[in-house]
Amino acid sequence: MHTCDGTVRAFLREHGHVVAKGRRRRVVDPVLRTLVELRDGGCVHPLCTRRRWVDVHHLVHWEDGGPTDPANLLCLCREHHRQHHQGEFTIEGSPVTGALTFRHRYGWLIGARPPRVGPPDPPPPPSRTWVHPYGAKSNVLGLDWTAA
Repeated sequence: MHTCDGTVRAFLREHGHVVAKGRRRRVVDPVLRTLVELRDGGCVHPLCTRRRWVDVHHLVHWEDGGPTDPANLLCLCREHHRQHHQGEFTIEGSPVTGALTFRHRYGWLIGARPPRVGPPDPPPPPSRTWVHPYGAKSNVLGLDWTAA
């Protein structure tokens, strides 16, 4: 079968769902949004630690021919998304590998992204009860200190 004038479109699938939309759609659907949010773990701006309530941004803008594919999408918080569209900084690199370069509008490099960490571990239980360094003890209410 010949397809001289035909168009062959390849879609990537993740667990049976189409995730790469190419130029077919500008809007990011919920499956693709979830994939990008899980991959990025929050706003990818190097100085930001926001993990939730992020926008999914086209690295190469849709208007400039950028596809709606995971390799062209990244997460930015609302503030950094606004700043990027106002020209405060540029983004270059690959969202898939995480090798992104952020430059201020005056050309200087914006710092490295802090590591993503989970919630802090609970403090360990005290190994023994606290003892006043001078041996002072308090009464039941903790108001009257007397020397030991």
